Amino acid sequence: MLRRIGDASSRVYLATADASQRRVALKVFTRTGGDDRDSFQGEVDALARLDHHNIVKLIDHGSFDTVRYLAMEYFAGGDLASRLAQGLRLRDVTRVTRDVVLALEHAHAHGIIHQDIKPTNILFRLQGGAVLADFGISGAKATDTVHGTPTYMSPEQLLGGELTGSSDFYSLGIVLFRMLTGRVPFDAETPARIASLHLQAAIPQLPPSVSAFQDVLNGLLAKRPEDRFGAEQTIDALSRVELDGTLPNVVLRTDTIATDEILVVSAPIEVSVASRGDPGGSTRDRRLVYGGIAAAALLIVGLFTRPAFVDQALTATGLRDDPLLVAAWQEAEALRADPNQSLAAVVSAYRRVLEIDADQAEALDAIGATQRRWKNDVRSAIETNDLSFADTRLAQLIDLFPQDPELDELARRLTEMSIVQRLLTDTDSLLARGGGEDPRSAAMAIPSYQEVLRLSPGNESARQGLDDLAAFFSDRATTAARERRVDDAIDSLTLAVNANPEHPTLESVRATINDAASLQAEIESMLSSAQTLRADGRLIDPPEDNAAEMYQRVLATDPDNSLAAQGLAELNAQVLGQLAADLDQRRFARAGALIERAAAVGFDATTVIDMRDRLTAERTRAARIDELLASSQALIKAGFLTEPVSDNAVTQLREILRIDPGNETAQDLLNSSAARLAGVAEEAYQAGLMELARQYLDLALAITPDVDAWQERREQWVEETGREGS
Repeated sequence: MLRRIGDASSRVYLATADASQRRVALKVFTRTGGDDRDSFQGEVDALARLDHHNIVKLIDHGSFDTVRYLAMEYFAGGDLASRLAQGLRLRDVTRVTRDVVLALEHAHAHGIIHQDIKPTNILFRLQGGAVLADFGISGAKATDTVHGTPTYMSPEQLLGGELTGSSDFYSLGIVLFRMLTGRVPFDAETPARIASLHLQAAIPQLPPSVSAFQDVLNGLLAKRPEDRFGAEQTIDALSRVELDGTLPNVVLRTDTIATDEILVVSAPIEVSVASRGDPGGSTRDRRLVYGGIAAAALLIVGLFTRPAFVDQALTATGLRDDPLLVAAWQEAEALRADPNQSLAAVVSAYRRVLEIDADQAEALDAIGATQRRWKNDVRSAIETNDLSFADTRLAQLIDLFPQDPELDELARRLTEMSIVQRLLTDTDSLLARGGGEDPRSAAMAIPSYQEVLRLSPGNESARQGLDDLAAFFSDRATTAARERRVDDAIDSLTLAVNANPEHPTLESVRATINDAASLQAEIESMLSSAQTLRADGRLIDPPEDNAAEMYQRVLATDPDNSLAAQGLAELNAQVLGQLAADLDQRRFARAGALIERAAAVGFDATTVIDMRDRLTAERTRAARIDELLASSQALIKAGFLTEPVSDNAVTQLREILRIDPGNETAQDLLNSSAARLAGVAEEAYQAGLMELARQYLDLALAITPDVDAWQERREQWVEETGREGS
């Protein structure tokens, strides 16, 4: 009999000899795949050299047609991952760990480094003993390709360097942490991030209930191989945990993890198979077992030669592509080639491929390529002002890939270009209503065109519009100067300079105005008015009656006027001081209005941009402080003062004080948290839990170390503990 063990991707089968009814685990490899050849030979070489109660035994190996097989002991006790899902007693953790240590000690003594220690490779006999399995990559050498499971790899293995047996003990430390906590210590969304945590992150602290294992964990997870525990040190540390006698009689449970190879199934009965060198196994029994293996292997070969059911059988064993997969792939490729198909149709087609075969890298690549092509289409459409097309495509992208950060930038750019298009349309309409001769409409058009250039530097329509407005107001200024209407001339010249300070007509306009008899007197009058307006606090408001605009009028007429330039510089400093005060008091709306007025009266563009950036940064900082305050208050209410390590109330309150030194609310909450911990410590002491009391008091002192009463209390407890020990 032959049936697959594990899920549809497993290459391991349960083989039963027809006569003896003895069971073996039959692992199948293709002869053509390079990785399979290496894995097959590596496992054969390793298991042929090993003979230990805690290591899976190789019964036989061979090949038929295009497949190779390994026949190994079959274990009905399941693997460690399934044991944890069902429940593993805390007191059994030391026994499982010790069994794996003994297996590793034997393997390392024979020059074998396992390189893939993880829960699914730790199997169990029905009597409960742990057995180490899957030596498929034990012979892998240091190359550019890293072999193993990143979550359980040692730092040196992740770096692709030469390995020693110490690497396996690091992986065992990860397994131990998972047995004790239900999770792995270093986990992230990407292999690169996982590797970074293994290489740099500190060894996590175990919860108080299992803290007796902390020394074992520290020894196994040392970053440097030379600092790491070996077999003898690990066994000694486990013995100390057992002798300590403080382990509670509890059952540890965790979710079952996914695995790419499952070597066992839950069978009701385990029948032993005669192992290599076992004098008790008869020749007839071995023939029956080998006959069953051969029959199972021949059945696999038959799948390649019997046309009546070949496709169905190969699909079931994973040795040939599923016809459904082929059909789904062909449909997806056809949709992708059709330019009239929606993004949803194409991506959904490739996702159907992944539903059939989650490991189809080609489907993932095709989805990524389609996503990138559509994003490029959106960018091109934005650049060519085909905003309707860009909006349609972007909406489909956001619907299917809402977490893509590039889409946020494309949406922002599309919004800006939509604003540009609307501003140009509205400004053209405004000028058209005035017939091109209305100075008020022309003056209102200047900031609109300038905003277009801010959003779309180099926009030709806006540049041309500002050139036309500069010429329009230059003509008006010249006419007013010749008619001795110096105020009107200066007003028009100011608008011309605002529209385009480099316009070629400005110099001639200034010369004409300078010829006006009352020009100098008017400048002096404007300077005096500007000084008065500054003294009255009218720096940039109200419009047309403020010091900034008055200085701008002087400089429009006489660009080299030092008094106006100095006055404008001092005024700029005053406005920046007002902005700083508004931001400090979180008067963000008032600060925003101040910035817009500064832009309207002609503040330097760099200064205005800096003011906007300061407002944005302060809003972000204030929002972050508020968010952290709310979160820390919620954590305090829930009791998460110092745990978990990376997300607790104390950590967040300290982050607030880093961002906003002197934040009274954060400091008060931090002090109250410390007081709460000190209170818990006192309660623990009253209950006779001395060690727990000291732990909580140490946490309180870590937050506020300058409380003398707590320091004295701690010294008293230490002294009491010393007396009890003596």
